Amino acid sequence: MKTSYSVLLVEDDHRILNGMKNALSSCVAEIHEVYISTNGNAALEILQSHSPDFIITDLCMPVMGGLEFVKRMREHGFEQPVIVLTAMEDFSSAQMLIKHRIENYILKPFSMDEIIEETSRIIGKLSKAESLHMAQVLLDNRPEIVNDAEDSSTNALVRDAKDYIKSHLAESLALQDIASVLHISKAYLCTLFKREVGTTVNDYITKQRLKEAKRLLSETDLRIGEICEKVGYQSDKYFIQVFRVNEGTTPLSFRQSLRQQINKIT
Repeated sequence: MKTSYSVLLVEDDHRILNGMKNALSSCVAEIHEVYISTNGNAALEILQSHSPDFIITDLCMPVMGGLEFVKRMREHGFEQPVIVLTAMEDFSSAQMLIKHRIENYILKPFSMDEIIEETSRIIGKLSKAESLHMAQVLLDNRPEIVNDAEDSSTNALVRDAKDYIKSHLAESLALQDIASVLHISKAYLCTLFKREVGTTVNDYITKQRLKEAKRLLSETDLRIGEICEKVGYQSDKYFIQVFRVNEGTTPLSFRQSLRQQINKIT
């Protein structure tokens, strides 16, 4: 998953422009490239040649101001988040950009802390969107990873048992505990579940735990030990063993394989 981002700063005041560049370069670890421009016309050229991840632009500039710049970048199909810098007296004009999907406004005069804070918020949003995109790519190309087909039992007790198992994966999930919650005997639970689902309760629990583990491996950067705990295994070694037996690979190799597939697709 992407860990570094680029930003385009568009501002005709060189003091402010250089101040923002220095602040973001030195204070935001995720920023690896800062492009600068003093007007919207030059900024459009940078967009086309470098496609930065997001943009911070002033409103009033010579040659081409922020209003026209944002309008044109959207017309050209650029969807990057945009933060607009504007003085209070120009704010009513800046609001005209709402229809062009502006991310936020920062009023002048502003502090560099405000720029850093807003940049960090945008990076967090971009990172989250990328994680969701990764998950969707996996669903589109490997739906079995997180969406295995299940039987649709019409038995209310079986449905309740399934719901309880899925919502308590991090716990021990002893058969007696599940049966007690449903107010039936352990023997009846096993018989009913086998008849309706076609598998044992314990096998179903294992399947659900591995399903959730695969989701966490594909959508998060959690360590294997953390995932192990979240899906109800007390021992990393045992979790890896169960995963290998059922999936034919280790959790780490599974994650690495998925990342390689994503890189090929994207």
